[in-house]
Amino acid sequence: MSKDSLLALIAPSALPWYTGTSINPLLRAFYLSRHYKVLLLLPWIKPEEQKFIFPKQYIFFKSFEQEKYIRKYLKDLGHNSSNDDLQIQFYNAKFYSMLGSIMVRDSIVKYLHNVHTIVLEDPVLLLVMNPFSSLKKKFRTIGIWHTNFSYYIRQTFLFNFGSLASYICYWYFNYIIKKNCHVVLDLCEQRQESNYGLNSFLPLNGIANHFFVSSKIQDPQKAGYFIGKMVWEKGLRELFHLLKLAKETEFILIGQGKDKSAILDYAYKLGIKVQFISYSENPAKDLATFRYFINCSRSEVYCTATAEAIAMNKFV
Repeated sequence: MSKDSLLALIAPSALPWYTGTSINPLLRAFYLSRHYKVLLLLPWIKPEEQKFIFPKQYIFFKSFEQEKYIRKYLKDLGHNSSNDDLQIQFYNAKFYSMLGSIMVRDSIVKYLHNVHTIVLEDPVLLLVMNPFSSLKKKFRTIGIWHTNFSYYIRQTFLFNFGSLASYICYWYFNYIIKKNCHVVLDLCEQRQESNYGLNSFLPLNGIANHFFVSSKIQDPQKAGYFIGKMVWEKGLRELFHLLKLAKETEFILIGQGKDKSAILDYAYKLGIKVQFISYSENPAKDLATFRYFINCSRSEVYCTATAEAIAMNKFV
């Protein structure tokens, strides 16, 4: 890579949507910017779509406003970023509420000037709407797989078509991945899509130092919590039944998602008093006083929330 060329990381989501595909690529880009000139490409969705995934107090009408928020997040973590080393740009995107995902609206190639290598964070989300692209003809292309798509597809499709839909999507994903990526780094060995022939197992995501600091808090007083997307695919039905069986009547849910209202109603019907928190800007601080974390999801690839809970000395 020449001195003036850029390493580009392209993420399928961005803060203040507090999800793994927002935070991990951002921190990865920051740490890489210590050694390379990095371009971080993030999705820009319209203000009327932002309300579905961003906390209520955050609506951005210009992309520079969102960039300012993201750089402040890094600064609050003790990471000072300059535009010289870490450039942040936005591509046009759209949020699809039915899928609970952000998709690219146009070609991302037009944003990649003087770029030698690109890292596609969750390449399926970035490529699925543009099957005719062939990025590896122009760039050295690395994919990092975050999401267990087969599981979500099987759970979403009804009337026993989930397996068929998963099979069809598997071959389509196979096609677009091989056409666009030289190599795919997989965060989990168990994921079913791991046999595309391009994959290498490499758990890239790490834990921020402030989670280890929170582990020093003695005698946490609060009970348990779950942090993640509020969707049924996360296993929340099973969680509530286990809590009822264990006679745990109080629990904290942290996150947002399309099934939030139905999830809360289901918990109350079982007699579980659920306190709902839409998001946490500083999870290391907010979660420090909890005793245990339950990861009820069967769809995880690399569950950062579990690793963070272990770092904080929680029962997991």
